[in-house]
Amino acid sequence: MKEKVVRLDGSQGNGSGIATFCDFESETVYLGAEDCSGDWEKAVCRRLAWALSQLSQKLVFGNEGRPYNKGDVEREREWMRAIEEAEERRKRGEGLDFNIDYALNGKTLKAKECWLATAAPGIIALYGSTEGRAILQQQAPLLLSLYSKNVMGTLLASAKR
Repeated sequence: MKEKVVRLDGSQGNGSGIATFCDFESETVYLGAEDCSGDWEKAVCRRLAWALSQLSQKLVFGNEGRPYNKGDVEREREWMRAIEEAEERRKRGEGLDFNIDYALNGKTLKAKECWLATAAPGIIALYGSTEGRAILQQQAPLLLSLYSKNVMGTLLASAKR
């Protein structure tokens, strides 16, 4: 890992204490995992899915890691609504998956947008497709819809070119 990392929201950390990190400047994903056996395998897959998704969004959308193209006001509004929906659920005391909660703790809007979008593949990687999508549908239905239709659609279209 890197000695020092600066996360998307500007917070800094010691790279040796972080399991996964997406460096937007160098377009590099770092993954640290000592034990990949048993339940840890799923946790490592979640972390890797989360970081690779961040890099994919940055490369495909080119909007500082946000899950939509620069100037796409409609998508920007939809992602704002997804953040607001999740924050309202958290305020009501509804339990949210760690990935969603982490995204909402981002110190900048850019971090919240990027991390909320990448929470979807992280949750699916951790719990599997069926259970992961059920969790997303229950806890953040707008996130699931936006990720499935907009982010995945754009990533797949980009991959086919």
